[in-house]
Amino acid sequence: MKGERAGPNQVRDRLYALIGERPGISPSEIIESTGFNEGTVRYHLDLMEKEGSLVSSRSGKKRAYFLRDLRKRNRDDVRTKGSLNQKRVLSIIRSRPGATKSDLLGMVTVTGPGLSHILKVLRDKGLVTEGISDGEAHYTAASESKVLDEMLLELIDQYLDGRMPEDRFIRLKEEVKRRRAALK
Repeated sequence: MKGERAGPNQVRDRLYALIGERPGISPSEIIESTGFNEGTVRYHLDLMEKEGSLVSSRSGKKRAYFLRDLRKRNRDDVRTKGSLNQKRVLSIIRSRPGATKSDLLGMVTVTGPGLSHILKVLRDKGLVTEGISDGEAHYTAASESKVLDEMLLELIDQYLDGRMPEDRFIRLKEEVKRRRAALK
């Protein structure tokens, strides 16, 4: 849409899709990726956050945006909700290698015990490694290849569970394949 006028719904749809593909993305990265001007991006991000479709976290002067889980929170959806929080935490760790638990707590909307559980699951899956320095645990994301494998499995789960339309599944699957090929 760069260079052409986009309606408000097109702007929000594009922002929503981009943040869904890249959780934890910053406003400057959004501007760079979409070609929209800064005022347009900030205006729509603010509106989307006020309406509840986005949530943001701040670390110093940097702001990161994530999709809010809008599905009804029922007991049958615990796995999906956990997966979303796992993705958020993993995304933050990938963008801030060596992050501590206290760093992460300031950037996600989960409790301390919830974050401990998420970090354990990510460690068990081999997506995050934990190192101790100065008596505090520091977390680093595993190799890009391992992360892409896990992303592909999650995409397949979402598609098979009917939580993702076929066209989006195919597009994201191709993106994962492209990124894997670029690693070789």
